Amino acid sequence: MIKKITSLNDFYKIIKNNDVVLVDFSSKFCGPCKLQERELEQLDRQYNGKIKIISIDINEHPKIAMKYGIMATPTLMFFKRGKRIMFKSRTQGRIDRFIGLRKYEQLIGPINYLISL
Repeated sequence: MIKKITSLNDFYKIIKNNDVVLVDFSSKFCGPCKLQERELEQLDRQYNGKIKIISIDINEHPKIAMKYGIMATPTLMFFKRGKRIMFKSRTQGRIDRFIGLRKYEQLIGPINYLISL
C-alpha cells in the first residue's frame, strides 16, 4: 500500500529507515497524478515490500517540494538508504527525477537496479 505522507517527520524517517524508497510528488488536482497512482499501486503489489512507495502532496507540504526543487507533478524520485539516487539518461545526462507520468514498465528497470545494489 502506498503511504500518504502526513508530516515532514514521516517523510524523513521513511527515507532514512528504508533501503529503497520511491517518492511520488503529486497534487490532488493533477489528473496525471491519479493515473500515476495506479501505476505505483501495481508496482507495490509486484515488489511486495522490497521497496517502499510513498506519496506526498506538494500543496500540503510545500517545504519538501521547495527543498527538492519540485516544479511539476507528478514527479518521482528514488532514495536508497537515505540518499537521493542519480540515473544516467540517454537524452538528459544525469537526472535525479522522472517528471510526468511514468508507466509501470518504465519503472521496473530502475527499481530492479536499486534493489540489486
